[in-house]
Amino acid sequence: MHPLDGPRLKIERAAEHLQTLNNMIRSWQNTKPFLCTGHTHPNQSSYVYTVETQGIYLDTGVVIGDILHNLHSALDNIVWQLALLTTPRPFDKTAFPIYLKNTPRAMKGINRVLQNVPNDAREVIEWLQPYVVPKPTAHALWALHELSDCDKHRTLTLIGERLRYDMRAGMTLHRINYYTDEVTVPMLDKNLPPLPPKISCDCLVIADKGGVKWRIDVVEAIHKFIRNTVFPEFVRFFP
Repeated sequence: MHPLDGPRLKIERAAEHLQTLNNMIRSWQNTKPFLCTGHTHPNQSSYVYTVETQGIYLDTGVVIGDILHNLHSALDNIVWQLALLTTPRPFDKTAFPIYLKNTPRAMKGINRVLQNVPNDAREVIEWLQPYVVPKPTAHALWALHELSDCDKHRTLTLIGERLRYDMRAGMTLHRINYYTDEVTVPMLDKNLPPLPPKISCDCLVIADKGGVKWRIDVVEAIHKFIRNTVFPEFVRFFP
């Protein structure tokens, strides 16, 4: 068996879960995940639509957790195999470090978990850290770190993002709260309510850590980064 077969299979399994997640989200979106009700404005010259975002299935959060677990453990498996290149008994806390800032504390942590990893492989791991890019909080590995940490303590949940509207001339939008909007539409015929705007809705992964909210597409971005960028970087260490 090739040393990277395990991590590769974990990444492939994450892809299967990702397909399941996308299917679930498409199914949710096809149900028109918002409630739209309307009434004539007291001035009789306009019609007011109240639009409320509806919830999404709880088990989507479980599927996201499966994706994150497979990807995070794939990274740790890669580092373990790298450590085996220098010793038959790697340090038991060997893992793939993920740090937001290049601080003395971060370097101490990196040195600890990579103590058995060859220097050239360690350089690659450091190059992949979130802190090397201009906006580290948007880095795929930082998203993985934060969402994985959240998933350890509670099931990740998805809610509808603020809805997007295809506004026609004369329409106005008023945000009531994060889940509710009001759209005012001019009345052209007092006997007929005007058509509401076309509405579309995405999802957010909600992480309660610091109140951070992640768009659902970050999950696919994490998988793509690990599959296409991280994993190929280490293939050369195992000829």
